Amino acid sequence: TIQILDKSYTDAASFIASLTDNDILYYELAEPIVTEIDENFNLDYEVWNAGTEQMIADTPSTPVKASIAYGFNAVGKIKQLEEIIAQLQTAIANLSNS
Repeated sequence: TIQILDKSYTDAASFIASLTDNDILYYELAEPIVTEIDENFNLDYEVWNAGTEQMIADTPSTPVKASIAYGFNAVGKIKQLEEIIAQLQTAIANLSNS
């Protein structure tokens, strides 16, 4: 049984008449349907510095269950060290000028 409450409609017939082919109802099944896929898929996705992630689907998708481990972030460490070196160079230049 599915119950929908939309007070802008006065009866079920007018609500049903307002639905289009693009209206989709997503609901949880009593028993999930598991489909094994033999093909290899590229599941790479963009990851930004500091662990920001974004996975985008064109259509609604199933929730993702993932175990994510972040390796050594060489790019982030290099940027951090470059900033520290620049600060030290500025401090040394200021000491030399005084």
